Amino acid sequence: MTSNPAGNLCLFRKIMTLFLFLILMILIGIACYKRLKFVLDFDHIPNPKSLPLIGNALQLTGSQAEFFKLMLQYSEKYKDMFLLWVGPRPFVFLYQAEAIQPLMNSSVHIEKSLEYKLLYPFLGTGLVTSTGQKWHSQRKLLTPVFHHNMLENYLHTVVTESNVLVKQLQKEVNQTFNIVPYMKLAAMDIICKLTLGYQLDSQTNPNLDYVHAIEELMSITQRRFITPWLKPNILFKCTSYAVRQQKCLEILNGFSKRIIQEKKREFQRQQKNKTTLDINSNVLQKKKGKVFLDLLLEISENESRFTDHELMEEVNTFIFAGHDTTSTTVSWCLYVLGFHPDVQDKIIEELNQKIPDFGEGSLKAADIANLDYLECCIKEVLRLYPPVPLIARHLTKPLELPNQVIPPGTSVLVNVYSLHRDPKNFSNPNAFIPERFSSGELADKNPFSYVPFSAGPRNCIGQKLAMQTIKIILCNILKHYKVKTSQKEDSLRLIAEVVLINENGINISIERR
Repeated sequence: MTSNPAGNLCLFRKIMTLFLFLILMILIGIACYKRLKFVLDFDHIPNPKSLPLIGNALQLTGSQAEFFKLMLQYSEKYKDMFLLWVGPRPFVFLYQAEAIQPLMNSSVHIEKSLEYKLLYPFLGTGLVTSTGQKWHSQRKLLTPVFHHNMLENYLHTVVTESNVLVKQLQKEVNQTFNIVPYMKLAAMDIICKLTLGYQLDSQTNPNLDYVHAIEELMSITQRRFITPWLKPNILFKCTSYAVRQQKCLEILNGFSKRIIQEKKREFQRQQKNKTTLDINSNVLQKKKGKVFLDLLLEISENESRFTDHELMEEVNTFIFAGHDTTSTTVSWCLYVLGFHPDVQDKIIEELNQKIPDFGEGSLKAADIANLDYLECCIKEVLRLYPPVPLIARHLTKPLELPNQVIPPGTSVLVNVYSLHRDPKNFSNPNAFIPERFSSGELADKNPFSYVPFSAGPRNCIGQKLAMQTIKIILCNILKHYKVKTSQKEDSLRLIAEVVLINENGINISIERR
């Protein structure tokens, strides 16, 4: 017999082809099994009917205001939680304190949702977007910067810029206007001064490239949040949005780099004369005139931390996170107080009693902290209109809830707006009742029923500074103006962007007091 090499080779090829085909089928089968198991893990979570492949995408094609309204309707319909499929991705919405607590109180579930990666071009892996060991390290290093001893240093800047705001508002006396643009510029001036020690003066010069660049970046990022085909970088880079984003980044990063280099040179000159870092029990002591960047440089010098790029990421993060939330909160406070002239009178009465020379004499952080009724009013506004209406996390490990285990790979969203209006925890939940925060009404409630600054390990590191800033701005405005609001809540078209906004602005009117 003679061998047939060509036939043997042909047979070998057929066997290998069959073998590879079987391997492929097995892999496809395993993938389908895992996917089916993953989908079945959500079987007990209520959800509106979805379609194969696209999920609930067709129900989410309306405007942002319509999506927010739909989210509230689902929260009413599905009492504990609900699930939306956006293509193959599951999004679980939570709005009950008992379900939120295991998520927000965890030191494991700290990774922000995948959408936060869209902020990387601007914020990199600063404190808001970082995760894992890097986040833990950053949080530990930065916490002393926001210690209450440091609040005294920030008072003068907030008072000065709020004085400018009061003057700018004079042009709007006795007419209805959108307060948000004014507040954004005031907050930007405050944050830039506190962060970089730089006098931006955007309130008197709103056409600055830096201001427009930040607004443009936030607008582009928000567009990517809500547009599925803009999320993949490979597709986004083919659009005009990418070109505009790059131009904005060049403006912002160029500005930040220049200020950082100037501050570093100044810091090095100081170091030649005297060490300015004074750490006692890991707490930075009061340092007159220091700003956020100064303190970062001191930490970096002492701890050998923070490259120039990382300094820029933290600076951009603080400006991004600080100015939008502060401006939004003050805007909503003025909107709500516009319905309650009696509450405004009480705020002024408390101010005159506790700080009779407000606006004239020197101000101390303890004086501002002592404005208890004003703080109750702010807290109640934060309950009704939380500046960050959705808190999103990406699960890398199973999340164990009281009656449900949510698998890894899920995006979990805390619906803070619905949480804060839960009648189980807040009597007459849609009413503005500041006294509920001083009456002890909430003492026996779940502490996770009220989370305007988030909660747990990943809560807002600057919440004390934010509260102090909001108080000073409101005191200054109400000291000079009576505020009125005519736009009823049921006519609002709320939108959950990075912060909670109204589609047509937050409109108020003012008259001289």
